[in-house]
Amino acid sequence: MDSARVFIVEDEALIAMDLKDRLEQYHYIVCGTVARGEEAVRQIEQWRPDAVLMDINLAGTMNGIETAAKLREKLDVPVVYLTAFSDPELVKRAAHTAPYGYLLKPFNEQELYSTLEMALFKHGMERRLRGSERRFRTLFEQAAVGVAQVSVLTGRFECVNRRFCEIVGRSQDAVLALALAALTHPDDLQAAANDLAALVEGGARERTGERRYLCPDGSTVWVQVTAAPLWEPQGTPDSYVAVVQDLTDRKAAEAAQLQAKKMESLGVLASGIAHDFNNILQCERGHAVLAAQEIGPLHSGFTNIQAVEVAAKQAVQLTQQLMACGGVGHVVPTVLHLNEAVRDTMVDLEEAVPAQVRLEFEASLDLPLLRIDRKQVHQVVKNLIVNAYEALGERRGTVRIVTKTLALSDGGVSLWTLSGVALAPGLYAVLEVCDDGCGIAPELLDRIFDMFYTTKFVGRGLGLAVVVGVLRRYGAGIQVESRVERGTTFRVAFPAATPSSDVPMSAEKVKADKGGVLVIDDDGLVRVFVEAALCHFGCRVYTAEDGERGVQLYRDKHQEIDLVLLDFEMPDLKGAEVFGRLRAVNPDVKVVLVSGYVQTGAVKSLLQQGLSGYLQKPFLPTDLFDEVAKHVRS
Repeated sequence: MDSARVFIVEDEALIAMDLKDRLEQYHYIVCGTVARGEEAVRQIEQWRPDAVLMDINLAGTMNGIETAAKLREKLDVPVVYLTAFSDPELVKRAAHTAPYGYLLKPFNEQELYSTLEMALFKHGMERRLRGSERRFRTLFEQAAVGVAQVSVLTGRFECVNRRFCEIVGRSQDAVLALALAALTHPDDLQAAANDLAALVEGGARERTGERRYLCPDGSTVWVQVTAAPLWEPQGTPDSYVAVVQDLTDRKAAEAAQLQAKKMESLGVLASGIAHDFNNILQCERGHAVLAAQEIGPLHSGFTNIQAVEVAAKQAVQLTQQLMACGGVGHVVPTVLHLNEAVRDTMVDLEEAVPAQVRLEFEASLDLPLLRIDRKQVHQVVKNLIVNAYEALGERRGTVRIVTKTLALSDGGVSLWTLSGVALAPGLYAVLEVCDDGCGIAPELLDRIFDMFYTTKFVGRGLGLAVVVGVLRRYGAGIQVESRVERGTTFRVAFPAATPSSDVPMSAEKVKADKGGVLVIDDDGLVRVFVEAALCHFGCRVYTAEDGERGVQLYRDKHQEIDLVLLDFEMPDLKGAEVFGRLRAVNPDVKVVLVSGYVQTGAVKSLLQQGLSGYLQKPFLPTDLFDEVAKHVRS
């Protein structure tokens, strides 16, 4: 074993020399001796000895106690005090610096040796203990499973690791302020109490079971809990350790598999019924038409036959819905933009939406294109909007429709399995429909996609079943969040169109590469019209409701924008000022000025300064296409 290195701090030169001689006789290495505290701190930091012999009374501005306190802030080195006094007050002050021993002058060689060896041994044991604690703390904090220590007496958490906090969605301080019962689902409290009783009273080594924990947002997480008691010497545990593994993904996968089987069975049933009904309806409608032709409109039974034909048409629509629920039927996939489908649906529903309900649409500018049957995506959007405003009943409220892009990773797949489809990681266009209506009770959420199940009124119940049938057909997913009397949010994720699909590219896809156009106009109706027209023309469209927003949008995305359509008259910034600020971002920016006024001197001046063109309101779509085609890439 290497000899220990000792540093001496003693202002009496003779005593320092005597200490050095004695230590060397015992084969210690004396790496330095100093008389003042200030110098001692500097040299000890440099030499890093194994131990320090420190006189309490030193010459200079710092005594031994102050010097030891300063060393303790900087280094982990054991200090043994040397003193000629046994003053209790002095010893009390010295104790605050956690010394490893005292030597009362005069002392003999054996006292010096034994005190120093005990100090070195104690310090070594403490260092090993601290190392062990650090390793344990690292394992505890970085464990892949949640770990918690819970008091048997109070049921409160005594310590928890990082993973446990992540599982329950709370900070460490928030968890430590709670009892375990506050996190446990009410339906699982009795089972948890039974397990604890078996551990404490029955002496079981461990208990394992599945539980549900409550998160701050009201959601629940499924976990597997393995609990083991921490036994005291007297034979009774005062706490126990719970190892918690998150089962939420596994439970979601099991639920998705069950839902998939359920939807598959319902689909087979719906398809079979629809097929048989279609045969009956074919005969019914055919004979009704023939009978109407034979008897003519003047016959007294003509109106009755027409009523039969109308009823048959309605029955046909019902069978089409049943086929959609089953994910069967003829479809014509085409490439389209989700925003376009939403706007078309909102126009169709304009007269049906109650006067007390306000529809709001927030459209993303960067959605991926979809390859899907236009009628079916229209049906999904329509059913979700109708479901939302019907949830409001007679009350005044808002239905908010949002589109956004989602890049789905492996970790988020389990969140979209309600349709019974396991989504693949990739790019998706998301439709979100939110209402502030009556909400759905938690116990009913599992049934809302069942055919003919409804909480509203008799005669309905296929809407959401149709939605899921369509989503399953296209590999799309759905999420539902609802709180009673707070409202409901449905989110649908449609997979982005990929060139490798077996479905041929439509003309709309060919037109989808003509470039980006920024529309800056304070008139909302104009923006909607121009955006819809340019999307149909094949452009990527960005819109801004005022000059400030338009300049900022161009600054952020000017590399994706080939042309700016700029309104001449706006309330915040006039077209001329916006044009100047756009050129400050990109001197080569292409800008077509749009105005309801005839060309004025100001407009002609801007044309001379570098405007790319001018478009007079009102204009037809063909006028817009012709002007844009001059400036965007073909």
